[in-house]
Amino acid sequence: MDESNSERELDSIAGLFISSDPERAQGDDGDGEFEIEESVKVTRKFGHSHTKNAQQNMKKLLFTHLQEDYSISRIVLTRKSDSLGPQKKISREEEVVIFLKDS
Repeated sequence: MDESNSERELDSIAGLFISSDPERAQGDDGDGEFEIEESVKVTRKFGHSHTKNAQQNMKKLLFTHLQEDYSISRIVLTRKSDSLGPQKKISREEEVVIFLKDS
């Protein structure tokens, strides 16, 4: 087999994996022995400014999404506090993570 035949075979095989054409993805004989699966991931991020109503607005947004059939998979809660002692400042940050474990 010469190099040009090898290159053509490699191109035709690569085309099966790279092609977005459904007919070409089935192969030359079109027997359709496999199906195509497409996955799409959408991420939306909502940022709130640190205002007096921020926590309440975040709760509303959370419950709105829960009513739209979104589900909770992980929640991260934080608490920060600062205190002043004699000649020192003490900063404390706590984090609570609530999540669904894989079965």
